[in-house]
Parts: sequence; structure tokens; C-alpha cells
Amino acid sequence: MKIILILSCLLFFSCTKRSQDPYVLKKIEYASLMKKGSSNYEIIDVDKAIKVNMDSVVVRLDSISYIPLESTDLIGEMDKVLVYDNKIYILDAFVAEKVFIFDKRGVLLKTIDNKGQGPDEYAGLSGMSIDFDKRELCLNDRLTMKKLYFDLDGKFLRKENSIPCFYLNRLKYFTVNQLAYLQSFSKDVNYHLVFTQLDSVYSKGFPYEPIQKRYVMSKNAVFNSTNDLLFVPVLSDTVYHIKSFNEYCVRYVLKHKRSVWNKHGEELSYNEVAKLIKNDGYTAFSGLFYETSKYIYFSMERSLNDLVTNVFFMYDKKKKQVYELDGRGMTFFTEIVPPDLIALDGEMCVSSFDAYRLKELFSDNDKGYIIKNNILKAIIEKRDAKSNHVLVFYQLK
Repeated sequence: MKIILILSCLLFFSCTKRSQDPYVLKKIEYASLMKKGSSNYEIIDVDKAIKVNMDSVVVRLDSISYIPLESTDLIGEMDKVLVYDNKIYILDAFVAEKVFIFDKRGVLLKTIDNKGQGPDEYAGLSGMSIDFDKRELCLNDRLTMKKLYFDLDGKFLRKENSIPCFYLNRLKYFTVNQLAYLQSFSKDVNYHLVFTQLDSVYSKGFPYEPIQKRYVMSKNAVFNSTNDLLFVPVLSDTVYHIKSFNEYCVRYVLKHKRSVWNKHGEELSYNEVAKLIKNDGYTAFSGLFYETSKYIYFSMERSLNDLVTNVFFMYDKKKKQVYELDGRGMTFFTEIVPPDLIALDGEMCVSSFDAYRLKELFSDNDKGYIIKNNILKAIIEKRDAKSNHVLVFYQLK
């Protein structure tokens, strides 16, 4: 995925640089800078996490349901998942290059498959959001600097001019554009967030630090369960609340002694950052951060067996306690609760798993895997190599 994103970025620059760089640069350069508002932020001390296995999560379950995604079209990669108005929207930007719309039973309602050069078509997708005020689905065409709008059933409405970006959200009447380094076509003017209406730029925020310039950007702007837009600049340890197009504040700071962010003033490549993690014991906040009223779910990158791996955590907001979630070695499953979230549905956590891979694993009797839940067992047994993932919706007490 990271290689695909880099190649797409290079293609974008090569296609548009000659004609667009003064146009884009001036709009961003002269836009107002977002202001930092006052706030009482909370420190989450990751170094004090208590390691628990996934049974500790299962006993906290208030509800759980499994939704097999039924479609003859395979979803190659779920780049973004949104749940809204009893529908599930899944963007596969680089494999199928489509948007899949399911109902909450997992039945496919609509596929947006409009690749082309026409007035209702896109050249290359990279972002998806929902405008809650207008009740519209917005798609970003990373190769043409256009936004495409659809109603919530997937019917095309209009195409509008925009600015270059890879990921986006809608906040009130503005598009929140997440820009990669150099997407402004300048080495001197680079910001993570740029707020626009059509192709007019109203504000910008979060200038690139040296360590972020050569790293791969990530889609770290996500709404929490109360529809606050939270943003984490890549490799940063700070979670910001984007309050409006011109104001933000600090919501949380993750504390870990060997943080890669301690080197934010150094211009390091992706491989150099990975080396710090693998060889020198550094850790990096991945930026994936999901907040409900009771819990926070996030992940950290750290070394395991000479590899950079994601470790998942849960923060109990009432007890002020961090838990490191460890599913290794489990063979007895009452429920399957994947800790790597892909979306929220209000207070419900949304994750997924490949049921066919589990079916192959569980069929190996020597491993001793047992599934006690008969409904879950039946879902897994029905999946085959041409089946899509199963979504998991769950809420903790």
C-alpha cells in the first residue's frame, strides 16, 4: 500500500506540475494559518500499559455482531470504511478502484465504478468522506484535482474543481484536505491540512516537520463517536481536535520514552525510521486513533523479532488505564474481537477479519483451535477463497 501511494504521488506530480504549481502554491501560501486554541489535554502513558490477552476484551463486551460482506466483486483492500445512515461505505482505491455500498446485513446495494474521463467519472481515487449537513458522499480524484459527489445511495450528483490532496473529510461547509509533502509543488510551503471550498483555499495548518518530509503520509483524520474530528500528524505523539476551519486544540498526548518523535527535527527516510525501531528500540505512534465515550483504541509500531510490527492498545477513560492487547497463543474463541479498528458507528467499534483464512487455520486439528460460538462458527464454515471479509461490530461496557 505504501509503495502504491508513493507511485501515485509521483504520477500525480508528473501529470500536473507544469500547469498547476503557481496556481496551487499561491492559494496555499496566502491562506490564513489555523490558530491553536486553549485546552486541557490528557496524557496517555503508554509505558505504563498492562498487557492482557483478548479474553479481557471479550468479558467487557456489551454487544457484538458479525456481518459477512456478500458480493461477487472482491474488495482488494479496505482503504477507508464509513458507516452512516444504516449503510456501510467501503473504498478500495488501488485494487478494485471502486466504492462498495452495503446495508447492515452485508448485502451489496451499489458499486460506484466510474473510472474514466467522463463528467461523472474519476481517474484515480484516494479519499472518501460524508458531508453530514448535505447528506452526500464525497470522493477525491487524486489525479485530476476534482471532487465527485453522490447521494447516499450512490447516485452521481456533480463534479467540482478542487486542489491536490490524497485524503479528505468534510467539516461544516469545508473540505479538509490532507496533503502529502510537496503536493503544494513547493519545498518551502507544505502543510498537512488545507481547508477549501471548491478550489478556493481558506486556511492551512500543521506545517511539515523534517522527519515527516520523507515518510509516507497516512490518513490520520477520523471522527470520534461524538463527531469531533481528531487529527494526528504522521509520527507525531499529539492528537488534535479540529474545531473549525481556523481553530484546533490539543486533545491527547501519548507518552512513551523511546518515541521516534523525539527526532522530529531530523530529516529521516522511511527506512531510517524503521531502523530506529528495529535496531534501537524506538517506538512510533501509528496515528490510528478511535475514541468512544468510554474507550480509546490506538496502535504503536515497535520491534518484534527484528520486524516492525503494530501493537494494539485500549485506554479505559474512566480508570485512566492503558491496556496492551495480546492475542498470541489463543486457541479457544468465544468471540472474535479484532483490535485493529477500521471505523466507528457511534459507540460501536468496527473491525474485520478474513474468515476463509481462519477456516483454513481451524481445519488444522493439530493446532487445537476451538470456536464455541455456533453462529460465528457457521459464518466461518460458509466462507471460501472468493469471499470478502467479515465485518465485526462491537461495543464494550
